[in-house]
Amino acid sequence: MNPSDVYKNKKAVGWTRIEMLLALYEAGIRNIHEAQDARLIKNHDLFDQKRLHALRIVLEIRGGLNSEYGELPEKIAVLCEYVGQCLLDGSDEKMVSAVNVLTTLKESFDAIREEANRLEKAGEIPSVVDAASYMSIRA
Repeated sequence: MNPSDVYKNKKAVGWTRIEMLLALYEAGIRNIHEAQDARLIKNHDLFDQKRLHALRIVLEIRGGLNSEYGELPEKIAVLCEYVGQCLLDGSDEKMVSAVNVLTTLKESFDAIREEANRLEKAGEIPSVVDAASYMSIRA
């Protein structure tokens, strides 16, 4: 199941938006590490599979950004595009850079996890289910 399907799936009711975002960042980082491990054992097919899976996750994160909220989503979009370029390049140096950027973003969102969960619970930001309904209307 791709990340946007998880986002839209009603089984996600127990998840908050920030928890889902953090899970996406973790999955992207994990897939890059798995790609790097595959390169070490010279499994080129697995390397490409994991690298492209990480790219798909980053594209899903990028696709979920809403530019209506000012500069921050735009800056994250630029970082996602950079990570995507690193993943397409696939060199050791670029893969390390991709992990570093995703880790920094994940840590930044992790730092606001409690506040984001509070805002969602208070209804000040839409819940996952509300956002999924909004996304299906706009699609």
